[in-house]
Amino acid sequence: MAVQDVEQPAVLRFPDPEVDGYHQCWYAVAMSDEVAVGQVVGKEFLNGRVVVWRGDDGVARVHSAYCRHMGADLALGDVDGCVLRCEFHHWEYGADGRCSKIPVQDHIPERARLFTFPTEERFGLIWAFNGEQPLYELPAFPTIATDDIVSRVFQTETLPVPPYVILSNTHDFQHVAVMHGATMEHEPTQFDIQPYTIEFENQVHDPTIGETQQHFKIFGTNTLTLANQTGPITLLSLFTATPINDGLTTGYTVTGTHKSAPDPDKIIDHGEHFARTIMEDDNPVLKTMRFKPDTPIAVDLPLMRWFRRASEFPAAHPARELIS
Repeated sequence: MAVQDVEQPAVLRFPDPEVDGYHQCWYAVAMSDEVAVGQVVGKEFLNGRVVVWRGDDGVARVHSAYCRHMGADLALGDVDGCVLRCEFHHWEYGADGRCSKIPVQDHIPERARLFTFPTEERFGLIWAFNGEQPLYELPAFPTIATDDIVSRVFQTETLPVPPYVILSNTHDFQHVAVMHGATMEHEPTQFDIQPYTIEFENQVHDPTIGETQQHFKIFGTNTLTLANQTGPITLLSLFTATPINDGLTTGYTVTGTHKSAPDPDKIIDHGEHFARTIMEDDNPVLKTMRFKPDTPIAVDLPLMRWFRRASEFPAAHPARELIS
């Protein structure tokens, strides 16, 4: 393939958060064990602030963080049943984000409502979708039922690049070989590309886990699920990246295996070591790079297709005015 066949980056325009908003993806905003029943916590998200809280029904919810009365931070409030109460004047908000009570009057202004993010929990994470309605289903492993998985999660280092740059490793086969020492007889050529997901398989020799058959599925532009099959052992990895404030991105890594696997804790320990080893290699580069893909070569064609997808993926910020 000639170098001139590579898509030139001059035609790529990535979303400007201040103008276009952020990619409309499922984002992990907290770990499940950070938010107990009856608790509310504040989190940076999409260059603003949200509250994550859990009512007596055990359901986690994500709302804009500032009371519609005077802008008090609701993370300083409390949870009573399934109501979130502001500390300053005790305005109360229900699960739908609407103000349900103002102590000094019966009339509740129509504007007295928080932005309500679609929220779900999976793999020890509380996820919020950037939009009023999700465009696709919550990330999961396509080859194994979620109920059959045992897993652990940890938060990763904050990086000064958008999620799609971190996820570009999934299509950067040059990087995988030269930096991580993973070798493959053939690069993947068959990709199941859907509007909001990409799925493909690969066979590699990795210096950490040996010969393995890999099944990738990418959700949106920020979440990767990877099932590594090494002999009889299935090692599951999920990485997801979340834009927070000031151009920074935080991340979470889930490692798991079959519940029925012999010594699943040992497999998960090995998977966490594998994930941390990758990050130790990559993060010093990601922390100091100035992302500008302006000189692609022929081997970068899959990578440039990924960046093309990132430039065209739907972006929005419907909560901007309420979380900033």
